[in-house]
Amino acid sequence: DASLAKAVVAVHLALASRARAHDTQRPSSHRKSQRTGKGGQDLTTDMLKLPTQPCVLLDENELCVLWKPPGWAVQGSDYETGEGMIARYQYTEVADESKQGNGHSVPHRTLLMEWVAAKWGDNYPVALDAACQGGIVHRLDRDTSGPLLCARTYGAYYAAQASFLGRCVRKEYICLSAGLLQLTPRLLTSPLRVIRQPGMVPRSVPTTTSTGGQAACTELCHTVHLVGAGSIVSLAEVRLHTGRMHQIRAHLSNEGCPLVGDTRYGGLSAAWCPRIFLHSSRLTLSTEGVAIESQQSLIDLAV
Repeated sequence: DASLAKAVVAVHLALASRARAHDTQRPSSHRKSQRTGKGGQDLTTDMLKLPTQPCVLLDENELCVLWKPPGWAVQGSDYETGEGMIARYQYTEVADESKQGNGHSVPHRTLLMEWVAAKWGDNYPVALDAACQGGIVHRLDRDTSGPLLCARTYGAYYAAQASFLGRCVRKEYICLSAGLLQLTPRLLTSPLRVIRQPGMVPRSVPTTTSTGGQAACTELCHTVHLVGAGSIVSLAEVRLHTGRMHQIRAHLSNEGCPLVGDTRYGGLSAAWCPRIFLHSSRLTLSTEGVAIESQQSLIDLAV
């Protein structure tokens, strides 16, 4: 309902305005930077190596864009209540019992919320607030790599949330799927319903709105077919118009072309791809007069 959506956006903008009075103001030593990584170095070379640790890609004072490596979750199950303080991240080599979509173990407690808490918790209260995901405005699946927007103040967090709720955000992805996707650009619009079962990771299934499905729209912008080693795959540029759980994974699986490495949605694991082949390549939005754009290639095709 359009009127309800506008009301929700208005509420978040009002929260942003009110939160400004409660944000702890501290001098910021952050420098605005374009594609910078650890120590302010140029990230162009680093991106080719797909960093295994998070880093800051773009800094706009109250807002920043983070690099989320594959294998990192935004939050853990112990934060799903949205209450309390976030523990600060400490890296450990202890293996996690949980598995990725491709069946490989992941490092223990690789949670982006805890990384943010360790980095900014001393100066920005929102970084320790589980109810706001530590200021992380949206999510990517554990195996998905790419840019994530993070706010360092409550006001910036709620203002950015309003942009997402008002669908004023452009999100584009690169993915590799099994089989032959149609080459013609088109929209995948099957409604999605989340299935939750005890002891199982939730998953989305295509259904109808009359059976509890939520409207979902995935745009296939450009597709090429790749043939080699006796297999055929499709490399696609995808744009999301809604943000449902596992939306791209569920829609492409429904087309008979699951993502490479996505065994949960019918894909096959591959020795050359130790992850689900899904990468967030572009994030664009404007909030409170600040234009944010982060475009992160998965590989440099010129190399």
